[in-house]
Amino acid sequence: MKRGTIGIVREVYSKWERRSPLTPGHVEKIVQDGTRVLVQPCTKRIFSNREFQNSGAVITDDLSEANAIFGVKQVKKEALLEGKSYCFFSHVIKAQEENMPLLDEVLKRNIRLFDYECITDNERRRLVAFGKYAGKAGMINAFRGLGDKMIDLGYSTPFTSIGSAYMYPSYDTAIKNLEEAGASLKNLDDSLLPLVFVFTGSGKVTQGALEVFETMPSIFCDVEDLPSAVQQARSRGIPIVASTAKLQDMVRRVEDGGFDKTEYYGHPERYQPVFADNVGKFVDVIVNGSYWDSRFPRHVKFADILAEKFPKLKVIADLSCDVNGGIELLTDTTTIESPFLNVENVCVLGVDILPSELPREASQHFGDVLMPFVDALAQNTETAKLPSELSRALIADQGRLR
Repeated sequence: MKRGTIGIVREVYSKWERRSPLTPGHVEKIVQDGTRVLVQPCTKRIFSNREFQNSGAVITDDLSEANAIFGVKQVKKEALLEGKSYCFFSHVIKAQEENMPLLDEVLKRNIRLFDYECITDNERRRLVAFGKYAGKAGMINAFRGLGDKMIDLGYSTPFTSIGSAYMYPSYDTAIKNLEEAGASLKNLDDSLLPLVFVFTGSGKVTQGALEVFETMPSIFCDVEDLPSAVQQARSRGIPIVASTAKLQDMVRRVEDGGFDKTEYYGHPERYQPVFADNVGKFVDVIVNGSYWDSRFPRHVKFADILAEKFPKLKVIADLSCDVNGGIELLTDTTTIESPFLNVENVCVLGVDILPSELPREASQHFGDVLMPFVDALAQNTETAKLPSELSRALIADQGRLR
């Protein structure tokens, strides 16, 4: 029994966009269930056209027979097909100015647009995301950046042997390289030890970064225990100390130095940053995965650097990639082939498509969590009967915003 037709677009957002919303393995299962799959040919996709064809897909530029069309990043507005359902990261939900022409075309062509970012459960937790892989790739790249920075400072370290995430044939290969580098850290010059890493955020991005970081020999501590942990690491020959900064380590109420999470999110103007005061004199590497918007205080400012509040700071990996945001030193996004900025003698990572550096593993994960929603879209289920998770993700329908 035929259960409709879906399409997978050719990614055009970036030359480095090698991910696919579904893998050949997912396609094989979809085809076996009776759904036809059309895949636009692409030579830069991590999975070859032949792999998709062998899984039962039809390789074709023409997706007009598809009820639902899936991509990762935005589809070019001139390529949108009238009356279809599209699923991709649209980057329009915050009224991003650069993507308003795309949204206008979606409305003009009566497209039913679903944004992965808005596929959530009843608790509004995201279900379909690449975040963990942004953290994994970003942490690998942060180690590379630290190796480069150490060379600038006149030190050859095991970090110099670490490449960017995309340079490895697989995530497992990268992890093996990191483990080998970690085993050699015991030979670092004593004047460098211990290196101190501070993480921010508690979401999938930071979780992915921490998963990679665990390849390194280290001790973890709370922010308030950094002074004693540094001394302990020196006495025990442990090369790295790490800490995850909680919100109360980063901001405090102006009036009395207190902290209340609910109040902070509701009235951030009542709070001031204390991140530099709490971690500045210890930290070598900041890995930022925290949420930030313009209502909130910045965590690392140019004024902090100029006031020498971060005397040891070598690398900032801004995995959240908010330009001129919580990390003021991120003055522009960077590219996969040129991932670092040198800002006030700090190496700053600001790649905005980090999961693309681990395209095979990221696509597998993404497709796994997307699969439960494919059938309803393949069958062109009417809007009123969609699963609630998809209803919440509907941005536009029948020429109107939802």
